[in-house]
Amino acid sequence: MVVEGEKHACAVVNGNKDVYCWGQGTYGQLGNGGTSNYAVPQKVIGLPSGQTIVDIASADRVTCALLSGEDLYCWGNNTGIDYLGVSRSSMTYTSTPVKVLNRADP
Repeated sequence: MVVEGEKHACAVVNGNKDVYCWGQGTYGQLGNGGTSNYAVPQKVIGLPSGQTIVDIASADRVTCALLSGEDLYCWGNNTGIDYLGVSRSSMTYTSTPVKVLNRADP
């Protein structure tokens, strides 16, 4: 699976166990713990081990991954409409995945 954000892209690899992102990282949207830009894919750090990536989506400057345990994790920009599922006042962006709280079941 490969997804594209505004100026970054991410791919699920290694049997759906890892995510790598590349491109603009200004808002932490590469998930590698920093805010630098990279032309070479960077491993997303901080996703729980022992689960696989079921789905991934990206938009603007944020990426989210749904894991096999049905938890949703997002990283990147949190301004505007609280993309990360946490209060805008507490976090403007994160460069590592955060668990989206109170996810509504489909």
